[in-house]
Amino acid sequence: SPGSRSVYVRIARPDNLILTHGRSDEYVVKVQGVDLQYSTMQSVNYDGSAMDLCLNYNIYSKDSLLKGTYVVSVYADGREIGQTSFVLK
Repeated sequence: SPGSRSVYVRIARPDNLILTHGRSDEYVVKVQGVDLQYSTMQSVNYDGSAMDLCLNYNIYSKDSLLKGTYVVSVYADGREIGQTSFVLK
């Protein structure tokens, strides 16, 4: 249904470490009863139709990046709504 929503993006490095700017509860979202760390989030006003959304995650240290496959998961309303991956060479 239409209304304000929070969209969360979780980026997992090849070693399964979640990219986040903090390890506190401030960067945790509950998904199907499980607390998950997230990388970034954005509040949106959902009108009930498909919409384009772009969220950014800033890397502050190149040391935190590894070569390999990263998995990106997107969550809203307490459930996963999308997933993709990309490779850093």
